[in-house]
Amino acid sequence: MAVVVVLAYATLPLDGDLGVAFAAGLIALVALGFIPIALTAYREILEAEHPIRIALRDSVTMATLLIMAFSTAYYLLGVEYDQMHGLETKIDAVYFTVVTAATVGFGDITPTGQTARAIVTLNILVTLTIVGASFRIIAAATKHRANIAERP
Repeated sequence: MAVVVVLAYATLPLDGDLGVAFAAGLIALVALGFIPIALTAYREILEAEHPIRIALRDSVTMATLLIMAFSTAYYLLGVEYDQMHGLETKIDAVYFTVVTAATVGFGDITPTGQTARAIVTLNILVTLTIVGASFRIIAAATKHRANIAERP
């Protein structure tokens, strides 16, 4: 799924209605899908022969969905709506998303419009809450599985 989303982001012309629909769909998937993906991963990790592979697969999938969803929104806000100063390309959008998620904030790209600031705020809140909880669930399952494997 992560590869498909990255390829769609890289190749689709994210202008106008298509871009808005793609961004809305990805953000909805992130908002509604993270906890179920994490809970499914928890169950799979407990039963899997290679639990680390599942943990890595699902962690990469969730991180990719998050980055691509917000990158699409930022790209639209920067290119279509002129609400992101310094953001001109899809790579700029991915870069800004990663910088925001990491709470680094270099200041070279800045949200200037109210919608852009709302999306950045949402990005930070999602990263801190939903993503943190999802990765914690996966880490707990992996640790639990490791403890079970160590028992005689």
